[in-house]
Amino acid sequence: MGERPFSAAIVFCLLWLALAYICNVVILPEWNTLNIALCSIAVALSGMNYVNEYLGKFPLSYSKFAPEGQMNPRLGWALCYGLPAVVQIALWYSAGMPQSTYQLVAMGTYVVHFLKRVLEALFVHKYSKKWSFFSALQVSLFYTLGSAVQHYWCNVYTDEDLAAKLSSDDLALIVGFVLYLIGEFLNGYHHYELACLRPAAGSATYSVPESALFRFVVCPHYCFELVAWFGMAVVCQHFGIYLGWMVMVTYLAGRSHQTQQWYQKKIDNFPTDRRNMFPGIY
Repeated sequence: MGERPFSAAIVFCLLWLALAYICNVVILPEWNTLNIALCSIAVALSGMNYVNEYLGKFPLSYSKFAPEGQMNPRLGWALCYGLPAVVQIALWYSAGMPQSTYQLVAMGTYVVHFLKRVLEALFVHKYSKKWSFFSALQVSLFYTLGSAVQHYWCNVYTDEDLAAKLSSDDLALIVGFVLYLIGEFLNGYHHYELACLRPAAGSATYSVPESALFRFVVCPHYCFELVAWFGMAVVCQHFGIYLGWMVMVTYLAGRSHQTQQWYQKKIDNFPTDRRNMFPGIY
């Protein structure tokens, strides 16, 4: 079974964006200069992810794709994931700590996502090498930028009247939160399964995972991370947040492609019938 092109992931992403719009859980912004710029940046980042991650021109240097560094990887990842959560809370505080149901759920899901990642970095993942400070800074800035953008749409652009309207949309809040919980739980489960395959921290031994959705895709943890991000977008309801989800789709589509290629080169008889991250699709 040949690998499907990057465009398959993009089309799948756009179909879900269209479904959200049809279900009336997308708020289109006022098209002023700032909002056009933010949405344009998201589209540009999606294109850059194709070049940098899928084509491998300038990928973020971490995990199996990074050279040996000088930084403790547990500390590095804890800082990378902790900073966006801290920034989100600080920005929410600076905005007067808005207390609408919508804004509390939007902030809570975002912060809990990164706190979960901090706990995984400290207690679940096993690392084969040290990490470079520059790479850690790159990844941290990527996620922190997303934190600032999420704050803008949910706490700055959203005034009291809009917050009250969004808080009353039970469909968006409940469906989004359920998707978020499913994505976070199954993402964490597949992270745990990956960690169990490595005999000890520092070991460079890789095994072919066969449990759960690993039987069908190379990176099911990416798939469910995207389910969680889509759930957050449904909760937040702003078109700009959905574009942020598209950035994550293109980013992880590129990383999963490179992971597929890496496994096929490094592991003898690696299964060729597995998609990258979306079962049966991409």
